[in-house]
Amino acid sequence: MSLGQKDVLQNVRKIRSAYASYLEHTSSTSANIWDLIDMEIKVDYHKLPKLQDPSASIGLLWIWRQLKYQVEIYENFLEGYTAKESCELAYQLTYSRYHSWLVRAIFSRSFDAAPTELVIFEHMTGLKGEEAREKAKLEMIVFVEKVKEVVEELERGIEERGINDPTRV
Repeated sequence: MSLGQKDVLQNVRKIRSAYASYLEHTSSTSANIWDLIDMEIKVDYHKLPKLQDPSASIGLLWIWRQLKYQVEIYENFLEGYTAKESCELAYQLTYSRYHSWLVRAIFSRSFDAAPTELVIFEHMTGLKGEEAREKAKLEMIVFVEKVKEVVEELERGIEERGINDPTRV
């Protein structure tokens, strides 16, 4: 399992744990993500804009950033950028503002080692050559269409609640 997948699963576990706690401490039998976040804010679990970890808020914040980064990469690929350019542009829009100069330098160097687009597309699809490129592009289009709206909705909710903790990197 990749590091990115492990991060997503770890953040989902944070949200699930907060959900279980929410149900245990309220008379509710169900809740949505914003109910969890609003409860954390209401009981002053966080010293906003700083977030406590673990929490539903920190889990959601990181899932939002991860999804935003992936959408940005795919949009860049679809616009014809190379793998390196796609990653660099997505990083600039998503993560760089939260990282120190040292971390930004490490990320920058890691982009130099990015494989070619075709290698990425072949890995994504299990196909070879132009067939891989075409299938990957179709899959990226579907992903962006479905996930971009979710990313935008999460961003609105995060900004409305003031939980975009710039110190959480």
